[in-house]
Amino acid sequence: MLHIQGSKASVTKEGVLEIANKLNISIPSDVVDFYIKNNGGFCERNTFFIGDEGYKVNEFLSFGVGESSMETSYQVVFIENKEMPDYLVPFAVDAGGDYFCFDTSRDGFGRIFFFESEYYDEPERSVVYLAKTFSDFISKLEIDR
Repeated sequence: MLHIQGSKASVTKEGVLEIANKLNISIPSDVVDFYIKNNGGFCERNTFFIGDEGYKVNEFLSFGVGESSMETSYQVVFIENKEMPDYLVPFAVDAGGDYFCFDTSRDGFGRIFFFESEYYDEPERSVVYLAKTFSDFISKLEIDR
């Protein structure tokens, strides 16, 4: 089980779905469940490894709270910037300001990606596949080696 610290005020399923409606996106059920229990925050098991390459979660974004909320990040970084892939919705950020995202496309709904903004104009480099589902992603987080 993942122990989250620094979580914001709790959010209800209805609250998450209301935000999803406002943004015109669908949110995978395992993401909704996570946010009902943990509205943002950070944890010790925070690194997803692919081989020796580690992708470190600095902070899980919150729903409906603060400038670094999921919906603000999605709106400002992914929707307002036409260069960014609008099918990705950020749920966490690394220390460098890059995003962990879930896929909202019909063909890949729920998959988890890391978006490296440095390569935003090179989709084959900027979007790194991490996991089939959010639950799979969370279960594979480790303490940084």
